[in-house]
Amino acid sequence: MRKFNQFPITASFYPKRNTKGGAVIYCKISLRGTQSALTTGISIENADKCWRAGALEGRKFNDENFKLQSIRKDIEDMDSSYYTNADEVKRAYLGEEQENIKLTIFNALDWAFEQKKRKVKESHSINIKNQIIRFKKYFEIKNLTDWSILIDHPNKVTRVKVINYYNWMCDNLAHSTSNTNIGQLCALYKTYYKTHQDSIPDLIPNVFSEMQEHGDKQDRIDQAISRKIDWKYVEKINKVRHDILDVILEKKSGKLKKDQKPTELKNQNKRAYGLLTMIIANTGLSFVEFGKEDVLDINHIMVKDKRGLQLSARRVKTGMRYRIPIDKKVAEMIEELKPIMPWKPYVNNKREQDLKKNKKAYSAYRYYLKVLSKAIGIDGELSPHRFRHTFAMRQLNDKGVNLETVAAMLGDTIKTTSENYADYTDKTIQENYNKQTAIYSEMLLRQS
Repeated sequence: MRKFNQFPITASFYPKRNTKGGAVIYCKISLRGTQSALTTGISIENADKCWRAGALEGRKFNDENFKLQSIRKDIEDMDSSYYTNADEVKRAYLGEEQENIKLTIFNALDWAFEQKKRKVKESHSINIKNQIIRFKKYFEIKNLTDWSILIDHPNKVTRVKVINYYNWMCDNLAHSTSNTNIGQLCALYKTYYKTHQDSIPDLIPNVFSEMQEHGDKQDRIDQAISRKIDWKYVEKINKVRHDILDVILEKKSGKLKKDQKPTELKNQNKRAYGLLTMIIANTGLSFVEFGKEDVLDINHIMVKDKRGLQLSARRVKTGMRYRIPIDKKVAEMIEELKPIMPWKPYVNNKREQDLKKNKKAYSAYRYYLKVLSKAIGIDGELSPHRFRHTFAMRQLNDKGVNLETVAAMLGDTIKTTSENYADYTDKTIQENYNKQTAIYSEMLLRQS
């Protein structure tokens, strides 16, 4: 394979004639089988008489010829390894920033992101952009320069460099976050590579692929289980949510104190947050679902002449449908919450959300959860996601609901539910074993 320095940039000149017999001198740039032209700004009246062998004849053209040679030298002295075609050389010579022309990993990721963001939801687009920002931040921390994605370039991307980045993320972030980050970068580079591999044959193949290490499945399940909240704290929340209407969290000490200026709106919002917390704990709904206009609409289901109550809709994140049976107490909380919801809907019918309104709503609710965490004395902060874990574990272990049904209630796949939200406890396994053993023994007695 040829090296990049075996493809020199060449510059030559030719006159472009007009109808009056005059001409403008142009420079033709050649690189790797491609050509591009730019004007030198030199005009002559009679090209047939004074233009010979790529230069102007006569002493009166000394200044013009000196300018042509200077242009040739400036162009041919440019580093050909930074460019893939003559047009890029032309744009660089005319003053375009070289960093915008170099075929580097940042260039590839940014280009792919521009293509991708048109096809995904705004929230997903922001997540992808954050992965690129984190990747660039790593370069700053490690004092690294942008890497070329050309095979023969001395500063090309190597697998070792990407492995170092992945290991750095694993040391500084959660393992799942590191996998998500490297997966997003992998998808972006794949988009760039597929689009440009024919026009740029020396591109390095996807260096991010097969980088994720998913670790031991049981470790991930144990980590998910650790997020569960003991149900006694949920019962405690139900008792104290009325008592902390006039309580705030002191910023410096982090202790609870009486609010000196409680307002009717503040108390109403706190009542709403308390109801919201109890509804999330009893339904496992994600916080973003409460940005939908119809999230609190209750469906009436008839099963064998008995009426059941359900919350049913498509999840904002995945589009999968959830179906959550609720009891009368939860239904009453929902009806109480409807007229005092502390924010207006920010998710439309296409499941697209206004991220600014979401952030503002969650920021206020998160502050309430901090106050609530202090009030009930729980280790760590409460969050909607912890309540979701708690809901799944409670359905599976305390109520004996099977995994398939729990997955349908959450609006997730069985695999996602088992790995991220739910697992059987030792007690549940033993109880199920005893139950099935008793059924089997009874069947044997009937046969005998």
